Amino acid sequence: RSTERSASGASDVYKRQITDTLRSEEEQRLLTGAINSAAESIIVMNRDGLIEYVNPAFEERTGYSRTDINGKNPRILVAALQDDARYEGIAQTVLDKGLWRGRLVVRCKDGALVHEYSTISSIKTETGKVTHYVGVSRDITREVELEEQVQQVWKMETLATFAGGIAHDLNNTLAIICLLYTSDAADDLLCVDLGGRRTIKQKH
Repeated sequence: RSTERSASGASDVYKRQITDTLRSEEEQRLLTGAINSAAESIIVMNRDGLIEYVNPAFEERTGYSRTDINGKNPRILVAALQDDARYEGIAQTVLDKGLWRGRLVVRCKDGALVHEYSTISSIKTETGKVTHYVGVSRDITREVELEEQVQQVWKMETLATFAGGIAHDLNNTLAIICLLYTSDAADDLLCVDLGGRRTIKQKH
């Protein structure tokens, strides 16, 4: 009986291990499917900051395939209009706090620029050791273009309002224009204000 109990116990352990393995494999399958079907671009880097994985959305958005980008430093994606100091600042924030959020401008393979809102975070073991970094980015190019258009319209409306205010003030202010003219009798000054009134003052 002792042998039977031992065998039964071992069997239960194996069952739990198999169940845990199957659950883990199922979770892995679901996770992989979610990443591959995500609309956001996802990039995974090792602890040295080199790219190890990108999802299909990244490939479609940037034009870079996994073969093109694997093993590369993500710095190659940063547009020239962003200086090295900002890039280094982002990296330092991730190292210090484990998380960075903000806007980036990414240079695609064909040279096109894409505005993204990105979240970059570190992946740690249970002991707190950093093993990887993951970046998740959403394309906000259209939103940025709309913002710029709204700002341009706002500037034009502000200028128009300012100009209209000046004209209004001028119309309400007595701005007398004196026109010198001569007549048969004497030289007169014709004084006209912008409100439409006029007076004639004789010049002596």
